[in-house]
Amino acid sequence: MMLSNLSKRELIILGIVLIIIIFTVYYLYAYKPLTKEINQLETNKNRLSREVRITQDMVKKLPEMRERYNELTERTLYVNYFNISNDKLLVELKQITDNINILFRSYKPNATDNTIDIAMFIEADYYKLNEFLVELQKFEYWMDYKSMSIRPMEDFLQVSLSLKFYKEGLMGGGVNE
Repeated sequence: MMLSNLSKRELIILGIVLIIIIFTVYYLYAYKPLTKEINQLETNKNRLSREVRITQDMVKKLPEMRERYNELTERTLYVNYFNISNDKLLVELKQITDNINILFRSYKPNATDNTIDIAMFIEADYYKLNEFLVELQKFEYWMDYKSMSIRPMEDFLQVSLSLKFYKEGLMGGGVNE
C-alpha cells in the first residue's frame, strides 16, 4: 500500500502529526466547550450560593423584623393624631438615628395646635451624637431645643433631648419638606 512505501522516519512523523491532529480536534470540539460550560456552571453555582446565604440571613432576621414591626406598630399609637407632615417628621428623625447608628431608646410626641414637642432618649458615642446634632440643623428654621441633658456612661452617652417643632414650618410655612 501507500504506507509501505514510507520510511520509518516518515511513519513516525505521520503518526505524530495524526496524534497532534486528533488532540487538536478533541481540544477544539470536546474539551474547550466542556471547560466553558463548567466555568458557566461554576459561576451560576457561586451566584446561587450567594442568593442562598442572603436568603438564610433574611430568614434569621425574621424574628427581629417581626419584633421591629410590632415596636413600630406600638409607636403609631402615639402619632395617630398627627397629620401626614408630622408623621414624616417622626420618620425623618428615626431615619437620621438609624443612618448614624444611634440607639433611639424612646420618644414621646405631644402635639398642640401650633407646635409638636418631642422628648427623646438616645444612646450614642460622642462622635455619633455630634453627627446627629449636625443632622438636626436641617430643621433649624422651625425647631427649637427645649432642653438637652447628657449623662456619660462607660462606653456611650445617654442623651435626653426635648425639641419643639413649629407646625407652620412643618406644613411648608417658608420651608419645603
